[in-house]
Amino acid sequence: MSMTQILYSLLAVGVGGAWWVQSARAREWACGRVADACREADVQWLDGAVVLKRIELGRNAHGERCLCRTYVFEYSEDGASRRQGFLRLRGAELDWIGFGPVAVRGAA
Repeated sequence: MSMTQILYSLLAVGVGGAWWVQSARAREWACGRVADACREADVQWLDGAVVLKRIELGRNAHGERCLCRTYVFEYSEDGASRRQGFLRLRGAELDWIGFGPVAVRGAA
């Protein structure tokens, strides 16, 4: 393996590691915002998890390009039903959190 190939490999590993760390931080931050929103709305956040649904390029409030991440989560209003909510991040800023009116498929 040539020195150039080694350097490119190390660069790819570094970029991949930075991507992974940034994604993990965004997910943790999203979990905190969902927990706060569920507490304020007086609903129960189910499973304590958010799932990345979509990632795309967009622009933040300053017009700069950034990653926009949409997460989904499940919550319950009465402890028996499951509903789906959504959270969207624009870069490191919260864009919106929504609680869906429709029950999740397969829920009782």
